[in-house]
Amino acid sequence: MTHTTTARPSDFIISVGLSVGAPEDVEKRVRLLDASGIDLVTLADSFVNAAPDVPVDASTLAPYLGARTRQIGIVPEISTTHTEPFHVSTATASLDYVARARGEWLAAPSLSEEDAAATGRRPAAPSEAAWAETVQVIDVVRKLWTSWDADAEIRDARTGRFLDLDRVNYVDATLTDSVGKEYTIKGPSITPQPPQGTPPVFVRSESAQTPAAAAADVVLLTGPDALERARAEQGAVLPALEAPAGAAEIGAWFDEQLTAAREGGLRGVHLEIADNDAAAVRALATLVRDSNGRFGHHAGSRSLRARLGLA
Repeated sequence: MTHTTTARPSDFIISVGLSVGAPEDVEKRVRLLDASGIDLVTLADSFVNAAPDVPVDASTLAPYLGARTRQIGIVPEISTTHTEPFHVSTATASLDYVARARGEWLAAPSLSEEDAAATGRRPAAPSEAAWAETVQVIDVVRKLWTSWDADAEIRDARTGRFLDLDRVNYVDATLTDSVGKEYTIKGPSITPQPPQGTPPVFVRSESAQTPAAAAADVVLLTGPDALERARAEQGAVLPALEAPAGAAEIGAWFDEQLTAAREGGLRGVHLEIADNDAAAVRALATLVRDSNGRFGHHAGSRSLRARLGLA
């Protein structure tokens, strides 16, 4: 990981994976998760969304949810292939303000022909090149987040100065996109430094040893035997586990998987709920709420960086 995990995490982390959907429906689910003590929710997204009742993307839905929740971290998936890094920076910084230091970012390349056709900017991205661009985008977004020093806003009414320009840093970065074309990002950002300084960056990966995983703060480890493989990794690596559909089977599965993860010394787990299944969300929220503190966040820990144990 780029950022070391020297701070002690609050407790075992539970992250839940949902998808972008109708805002009111997603809000109901996320509020249940928030009230139960679940730490994080990711919002999977795509440029191609067939549902006519979903007028928003993850970067728009995330602050809506952040303003309506109290403690759960909000982690929108935002493409590094078809979204300008400057816009990624401002959207995620704004989320961190709205969510009161609970904003994060799931950095993900877009590899499908459908996404490429929907945006019309470039052809479908080869996987290796798209992931290489993802590493570059993560780096420049962090530079934009910190292009304002934390104390850059002086708001001096006597002199009429809002900013101390000596505390605003210029960013000039050249990146290579997924089809080999260079482009530049110039700053500073138009948004002040986020409350967390650098909000946590997540990636989904089948290996915690890839360049993108190394650039991220948190890896959602996918693929077969993710729980077992995560035990061999250092840092914030959460195995991504597919939760059973509905409520009938989730109880025994939840206890078995999370107990194994905790006893195996893992930092936490990421539980993916297919199709935003309402019954599965309710069952999971109830299980965490009734776990007597074995799982779930501590009410006193507001910053997601602190909760994740990130330095």
